Amino acid sequence: MFLGTILTDDFLVAKAFNRNRADLQAFDGQELVCLLHFRDKMEFKETVDLIFNDVPEKRKDSGRSIRVRRFGRRLLLSLKFCFKSTPTQSSACVQSTVNEQGCGDPCQINCCDEGGEGRPPYARVMPEDRRYGVVITNACDPCDCNFDCVLHHLMESFHSAVDVATLSFSECTPAVSFECSLLMVCRDIDTSDWLQRAMRPMNPPYLCTTFIKHFQLVRCSFVIPMVVERELCRIFHIMEKQNCGLDLSKWCVVRKTALDPCSEDYARKVIFEWSINYELVVYMDNCSKDYIENHWGKILFIMWHLPVDFSTDLPCQ
Repeated sequence: MFLGTILTDDFLVAKAFNRNRADLQAFDGQELVCLLHFRDKMEFKETVDLIFNDVPEKRKDSGRSIRVRRFGRRLLLSLKFCFKSTPTQSSACVQSTVNEQGCGDPCQINCCDEGGEGRPPYARVMPEDRRYGVVITNACDPCDCNFDCVLHHLMESFHSAVDVATLSFSECTPAVSFECSLLMVCRDIDTSDWLQRAMRPMNPPYLCTTFIKHFQLVRCSFVIPMVVERELCRIFHIMEKQNCGLDLSKWCVVRKTALDPCSEDYARKVIFEWSINYELVVYMDNCSKDYIENHWGKILFIMWHLPVDFSTDLPCQ
C-alpha cells in the first residue's frame, strides 16, 4: 500500500500506481473511505473499478468532494464524498463536470479573451452570457459618461432589496463603461430583471435596457458541427478569422441544442453526420446580418459553409 498524499497535483494517482502497481486507498483522517482497484486495461478497455467502503448516512448530504482526474491514458472516474464541514474556498467549489477535455477548475473565471487587446468590453463576456447584460445610459444627456450617481443608487437598492442574496453578477465583466454607457453583466435572467426594476425610480432618469435591445440585435439560427468539443468563444474566434470583416463580439447565444438523428429535419439540417451537430439560436447585429446575406447567406467555418436562417418564425426566447 502506498502511504502518501495522492489526490493532489503534487503526487498524481497515476504516478503512485505506476510506482507501486498496487491498489490505492483513500482515507479521511484514519478512516478508509475508498479503494481504487486497477484492472487490466486491455480487458476492461482502460477503465477502473471503484470499490467504495460503506459511508455513514450522516455524511451523504454536505458539500466536500474528492475528485479524481484523468491521467495519461488511464481513465479514473469522478468520486464524490460528502462531509460536514465549514465551506472554504476549495470546498465550496466542488461541482465540476467531466468532459472530453478532462476536469476543469470549477472556480475558474471564464472570460472570452480570444482576439487580444483593443476589443470592446462586452467581447470578453462569453457569448452565452451576453444576453444577461444590461446597458444603462443617461436619458436626458446621452453624452454624460459619469455613472457615479447610478452606482450610488444601486448601492441603496442593494441595501433595501429583500432578495439580494439571490442576485448574481458576472465575475468577468460585472460593470464597465463604454461609449458613455454603463454595461452590467448578470449571470441569470432574474438578476437582469431586478436590475432593470431597480433603475426605474431613479431621478434623473436613465435608460436601462437589455444588451439585445440596446444593440437592436436580430434573431437567427444555424447548425455547427462540433468535431472537437470547444467553447463557443473559441469557435466564434475561428469564424472571425476565416470570415474577414465579420465581427462576432455582439453575438448572443440564447440556445444550443444537439440535433436529434431521429428527428424529421435532421437530414436537412445536419452539416457533418460523423460528429455532434449543434443548432444555435443567436442574436446578432445588423452589420453581421448584412455581411452574411452578401456572402450567400452562409458563414465559413473550417471547411464547411454554414447556412444561416433569418426566418421570423424562429421560437422566441
